Amino acid sequence: MPTESFYKLDKAKRLKIVDAMKKEFSRVPFHEASVNRIVEEAGISKGSFWVYFESKEEAIEYLIESHLEKERKKSKEIFLKNNGDLFQSYIEIYDYLAKCKINKMEKDLMANIFKNLITNEEKWIPKEPRR
Repeated sequence: MPTESFYKLDKAKRLKIVDAMKKEFSRVPFHEASVNRIVEEAGISKGSFWVYFESKEEAIEYLIESHLEKERKKSKEIFLKNNGDLFQSYIEIYDYLAKCKINKMEKDLMANIFKNLITNEEKWIPKEPRR
């Protein structure tokens, strides 16, 4: 996850960095993504990027976790609205996901993330501990 320095940035600067990361990681597969292009797009120095993130992997993990957190919040909101009725909640969650409109950049970002998961399974998916 990002360092505390990243979270201490003002919201506009943080969003600019996140948008630059989304743009770069949606443009090319992860292994081809360039931190140089991210910092250029975000208008920050390369050194600043390394202050906020320890690695390129950490940056994309932040994007993935942010997306998952947004979906968790929406699911929780639906469950609460339905007073815990699982059946109705699942119907609404399905409808929400089916109707979600994502732009081309978000679609390309998700596609690149899933392609990377498939090709680098050993790095991105934690292994079960041996017993």
